[in-house]
Amino acid sequence: MNMSLHSRRIGNNIYEISDGKDILFYAPFKNLVVRGWKMARIIQLFLIRLIPNKYNIPRNVLRPTVLELDMSHGCSLNCIYCSVNSNEEDRKLRMAFDLAMVAIDYVMGVSREENDPFAIVFIGKGEPTLNWEILVECVEYIKVQKQKIGVNGKTIVVTNGIVSAERARWLARNIDHIVLSWDGNPEIQNLQRPLISGRNSYDVVERTASIFRDERAYFEIRTTWTSLNVNKMIDFTRTFVAYRPFELNYQPLLEVGRATESNLSKPIAEIFVENFIKSKKIANEVGIEVMMPQVETKRLNRKFCHAYEGTGFHLSAEGNITACECVFSENDGVAGKYLVYGKVRNGKIEIDDGKVCFLRGIRVDNIPSCRECFARWHCAGGCLNTHLQHSKDPLAERTHRECEIAKQIVWKILRQLVSSNFEKGGDKYVAKDPIMDRSGSYRTSKR
Repeated sequence: MNMSLHSRRIGNNIYEISDGKDILFYAPFKNLVVRGWKMARIIQLFLIRLIPNKYNIPRNVLRPTVLELDMSHGCSLNCIYCSVNSNEEDRKLRMAFDLAMVAIDYVMGVSREENDPFAIVFIGKGEPTLNWEILVECVEYIKVQKQKIGVNGKTIVVTNGIVSAERARWLARNIDHIVLSWDGNPEIQNLQRPLISGRNSYDVVERTASIFRDERAYFEIRTTWTSLNVNKMIDFTRTFVAYRPFELNYQPLLEVGRATESNLSKPIAEIFVENFIKSKKIANEVGIEVMMPQVETKRLNRKFCHAYEGTGFHLSAEGNITACECVFSENDGVAGKYLVYGKVRNGKIEIDDGKVCFLRGIRVDNIPSCRECFARWHCAGGCLNTHLQHSKDPLAERTHRECEIAKQIVWKILRQLVSSNFEKGGDKYVAKDPIMDRSGSYRTSKR
C-alpha cells in the first residue's frame, strides 16, 4: 500500500489531497468531499468556494466539565506495554473519598454554570475497581448531587475487566459508560495482559464481557494493537462484535512506559490501516462502530482531548490536578512540566493561572505543521502526551507514526464515501451533521 499522501490548503479550510493517483477536494466545514478532475480542477475549486460553510470553527467550553479520578495506582494486571508503569513503588496509593468529593463538586458546579453535561471518569494509574468501596461511594454521591443541583451528565469507568461476576453486574447496572480493555484471543490476551501473578487473564475478562452483554450495558471494547496481534484484527473484530459493545476503540501501541522495556513494537502502519478499514466494515454491518479518536470524520474539533486548551481536570490520588489522564505529577517528564497545573490542598482547589493561560493556546489551529493537513479538524493535533514523548514543544511538528496512520485512515474513509456515492450516480458526499464540540464526550488513550 502506498503510504505517501500529499495535501495542501487551497482555500479557507478547503484541501486538495492526493496519493499520487487519485485526487480529492475536501471541505469539512462545507460538509463536502468530491473527486478532483484533472481537466476541470480550476472550475471545481471555483464552484466549491461559492458554497457557503455549513459550520463554523468549533468553540469549546474553556472550563472543565470532564473529571478523571485516579482511583488506584495498583493493578490486577501486569501488562507488558503499560504506558504508565503501574504496580511500581506507589502501587498502594488510592483515591480518598474526601479528595474526590472536592473535585466532583467543582466539576458538577461548572457543568451547571456552563449548561454543559459533565462526565466523571473512574480511571487510574492502575485498576480503578481495586478501590471498590470508594468507587461505589462516589457513584452514589454523584447520583444524589445530580438530582440535587439539577445537572445532566454521566459516569464512566475504564477497567481491565478483572472483577468478580457480582461487581461486573453492579458496573453494568450503575455506570453509564464502561470502557473494557481486551486485546483478543487467549493467546494474545494472556501474553500482553497477564495477571499480576503471571497467570492467565482471558477467562475472567471474557466472563466480564459476557455479563456486560447479558446486562445490556453501554460499553466499548478498547484494544491495543501491536506487532503481535495486528494481523489478527479482522478475526478479533468478528469475536468482539458478538458481545454487542456499542463501539470498538482500536489504537496502536504507544512505545512509552513499560513498552520500551519489552520486545513489543508498534504494528506496521500499512497493515494497521488496511485491517482497521476492513474491521470497520465488518462491525458496521451489525450496527457497531470501530473508532480511533484521531480519525472520527463525523467530528470537527480544534482539540484532540481535554489536555488541549487546559480544560482537562485529572485529579491524581496525591491531589495533583493535571490536564492529562497519563500525567500524575511534575516528575512525569516533559508532560509533567506542562500539564500539571494545580493542587487540591486542605479541601480547596488551587490553580496556577499562568499554566492554564499557556495551555489555552494549545489547539490545532496554532500548530503550524497541521495547517496544510486535510485531517486537522478530525485528528485535532493527536494525543498531546504522545507528542511530548517526541518533542519538548507542545506546538512542534507532529512526526510520530500515529499521525501518518490517522491521515491514511481518514483518506480511505473519504475515498469510500466518494466511491459509494458514485455508485448511486452522484459526485458529492454530504455527511450527517458532525459533532462540533468534543467537550461533552470522552475518549481515553490509556491502556
